Amino acid sequence: MNPRTDTIQVSKTADARDELCKEIAGNFPGSVYIIQDGHFVFVNPRFQEATGYSADDLLKMKPIDIVFPEDRGKVRRHAIDMLKGIAESSCEFRAVKPDGTIYWGTETLKAIDFQGRRAALGNFVDTSDSKQFAKLLEESEDKFTKVFYSTPNPMAITTVEGGKFLEVNDINAIVTGYPRLEVIGRSAVDIGLWANPEDRARMVRTLKEKRRVVNEEFLFRMKSGEIRHWLFSAEPLTIAGEECLISMATDITSLRQAEKALEESEFFNKSLLDGSPNQILVVAMDTSVKYLNKKFEEVNGYKREDVIGMKAPYPWWGYSDNVEEVKKGFLVSIAMESGGQAEVSASKENGEVYWLSIHWAQIRQNGVPKYCMITSIDITDRKKAEQQLELKMKEIEEANKKLEAIDKQKDFLINSISVSPHETEGF
Repeated sequence: MNPRTDTIQVSKTADARDELCKEIAGNFPGSVYIIQDGHFVFVNPRFQEATGYSADDLLKMKPIDIVFPEDRGKVRRHAIDMLKGIAESSCEFRAVKPDGTIYWGTETLKAIDFQGRRAALGNFVDTSDSKQFAKLLEESEDKFTKVFYSTPNPMAITTVEGGKFLEVNDINAIVTGYPRLEVIGRSAVDIGLWANPEDRARMVRTLKEKRRVVNEEFLFRMKSGEIRHWLFSAEPLTIAGEECLISMATDITSLRQAEKALEESEFFNKSLLDGSPNQILVVAMDTSVKYLNKKFEEVNGYKREDVIGMKAPYPWWGYSDNVEEVKKGFLVSIAMESGGQAEVSASKENGEVYWLSIHWAQIRQNGVPKYCMITSIDITDRKKAEQQLELKMKEIEEANKKLEAIDKQKDFLINSISVSPHETEGF
């Protein structure tokens, strides 16, 4: 063996390796640079773009020069720990562009040999977008919280596993009679909120099949022992990695009470109907209006004498383009022996549009359908709350997706640079 020839061969091999590394780093999609003797000796185009400095400028600078002054001590200590193998995670800090713009980034360093001498290979990831999305996420969560606590309907957040309450809004405590601290950490089963075990089984079955529950009617027992009819909706939600449900309920007990009163009596009590807090409309099978209560008049602004005898299409439908289709659907609905329910928009006499939850049932004489009673309650506030909640949930979901994407990109860039570390003593 010829020592001189071997040395030259090793040197050529090392030079070729250095050139290959520079070629790879130069075309790498991430921000890569090499530091030696406290100065940049190589910067790729992406790093130049990220910092705002040209290659010529950076090669004349010390790495610490681009760091925000207040963060320099932290960055220097973390860099030393990383090169010694003490720290494994990246360091997040503020950096400054030539025009004075302050931005956020993370740095990862690995000890390498470059041109036969100790050096450090660096990878920089601009995390300004991550910071911005984190701020947006925080703002979205704040709006979500306001919607949750201000909605006029009972709302709760529960775990999927075990169904334990994590949070309830104030109206939930008022309606059920259970103070917030009395339900947090316990399940609806624990406190006896489900009046009918079969209802809960149906709710669980619906969640498994459809991943959500929308306006399903269940019976719930209040703390006082009173049984109430609720229209119950629930959507999946992830909190701190745990699968949860956010639920909202609308109390329709008064509707069911009015319907039951009509079912039990062949001749309905006019005073009861007029005193109902809900709108009630009775139509014949040919759609002609036979009765409307005072609440219907008060809310919609239509006078009884103007409405009695009127046939569909009705002015409160507020439709123009597809009114005949709506009429056909209405005829089919009132002909249903089992009745039904739906959520629809309606138009008041003054043109105001609002939302109603309507329930209809046939009134039969000797087995023959004679009338259809339609009861309705105003759910406009709930609809607005649902829309706001859905919007904020989407904002949170989008922000989470973007944060995850940024984290994956950062991990990819860090893991893509695989260079064996060497001793850093004296670096």
